[in-house]
Parts: sequence; structure tokens; C-alpha cells
Amino acid sequence: MIERTPRFSKGANDATGNGGFLAEQLQIKFGAHRIDAVNMSEGWYAEHTPHFGKCLTDGTIEDMPADRDIRDDHLLFKKIKGVARIPAERTTSSTGSKRHGDSGIAHLLCDYASKFPTPELDWTPVPIDKSDMPRGMRDVFDKLASLSGFLSAGGW
Repeated sequence: MIERTPRFSKGANDATGNGGFLAEQLQIKFGAHRIDAVNMSEGWYAEHTPHFGKCLTDGTIEDMPADRDIRDDHLLFKKIKGVARIPAERTTSSTGSKRHGDSGIAHLLCDYASKFPTPELDWTPVPIDKSDMPRGMRDVFDKLASLSGFLSAGGW
């Protein structure tokens, strides 16, 4: 999915338990600067669920899917020792499969990642003046220019 997301800049993955391997693989493929491997500790929940809860209740997050299982996952968040998190017990989905609030956690991780976006990289091409190039380099430049409009198509 990330490969098909235009201008993807930041993501977060639950790195606790089996998620650690997946988070590491995502970091290898897309870069650790773009994928945060999050160890979802009580301290992490304490720091990040208040913002997420506020966004859910103040209308910042709009157009939640009208799916019962997704709604129920988000309703699983409970305060445990004063910290909002999803309790350890599992629930049953509308199709009878076991759930553990996965879409709520995924949404929480998206909210977290959105607070730390990676800036878009921008570049400016260096203007090339052929008269400043050594003769051998001018020949290479002229040869590239003759290749199907390579230079005029933005290749340089």
C-alpha cells in the first residue's frame, strides 16, 4: 500500500511483539526516517492517546467508515490506571472472528505519524552553461542532447 501512496512521508508501526519484525522490514524498505517503530508502552499511550481522543471527539477526524467492527474497535479504548488504551481481552467481529481493536490502534498510529511528518525534499537543478565545460564534457553533453530530446524532456 505504501508504494501506491503518492507523496508518502511518514508512517508508524506497532513494534511490540510480532510487530517488531514487520516494523524493522518497513524501516529497511522505506527508511527509518519515514517509518517509526513504536513500542506501545503505558508511557507512549499516556503521551499520544489524549491528542487522538480529542481529535475523535472535536470533529477534527471526519468521515469515519460506517463499519460496525471499525466503530467497535475505536470504542474499545478505556482508561486503565488513568491512561487510555485498549484492554487485553478480545472481542468478536460481525463475522465471528476474534478482534483486538486493530483498526483503533492503526488509526492511533496514523494520528501519531501525522504529527511528525517528514519534510518533502525539494531540489533545484544546477544551470549548465556549455561554455564553462571542458571540451570532452561538451561532447558528452551534445551526444546526450541528440538522444530523442533527452535534455528538452527535463533529463538535465
